[in-house]
Amino acid sequence: MGASKFIGLALAVALLGLPAERSAAQVTVNLNKHGISLSTYSPQRFGDWRTEYVYWRPVTVYYVNGVYYQEVVPRARPVTVYYYRNTYFLPPPDREFVVYQRSHGRGKALGHRPRKP
Repeated sequence: MGASKFIGLALAVALLGLPAERSAAQVTVNLNKHGISLSTYSPQRFGDWRTEYVYWRPVTVYYVNGVYYQEVVPRARPVTVYYYRNTYFLPPPDREFVVYQRSHGRGKALGHRPRKP
């Protein structure tokens, strides 16, 4: 029994002395940031943009790997969306909305201050 303990100890020392082979591994970093859900524009839910646009708040979110984030994330691209009634949503796909938005700017639609959502 003494010889088997000696052989086991010698084997363990030999294995510890060998350089470890390192393999390349992909590491995913948890940023502790939660993605937000984004809706498509719906006139039934967010109102007609011609009258409700003054109440929408433009917000910049960050898009990377199919997820939208409120905070800046590495390699993410900034995207402007709108916030209204506790929901983030994409702008209306209507070409008139783009023209109206560029020509009138924010808050000039009805000539009054927007109410709080």
